[in-house]
Amino acid sequence: MSESRPYRQAMGITPSVESDETWLLRFKPGLLGRPGFLHGGAIGGFLAETCDSTAEQEGGAHDAATTTMSFLRGGRERDTHARAFVRARTSRFLVIEASAWQESPDKPTATMTRTYLRR
Repeated sequence: MSESRPYRQAMGITPSVESDETWLLRFKPGLLGRPGFLHGGAIGGFLAETCDSTAEQEGGAHDAATTTMSFLRGGRERDTHARAFVRARTSRFLVIEASAWQESPDKPTATMTRTYLRR
């Protein structure tokens, strides 16, 4: 996993020590939206970076074409984890799905599906 992207550094996104496939967004007060809850944009950006990392691992150049996101529950004032996987792959596109959670992967905070076009 690459950590050198400026957005990752600014947000505090790092690989999780628990798994090579899991990313960690450490809680900090600057990520709050309404009192007690993470800003939706912080969660969305975190999931987009998780998807982008998986696309990078697939090799070759990819351009994000479409993104669909679902917020399932409010992210609270604690660390958030995310993982992405390739749902579909062809010679022309790549579809990656990701989910973010705080308590358990079985209770996602949000999910994202991102389609990439291969250059």
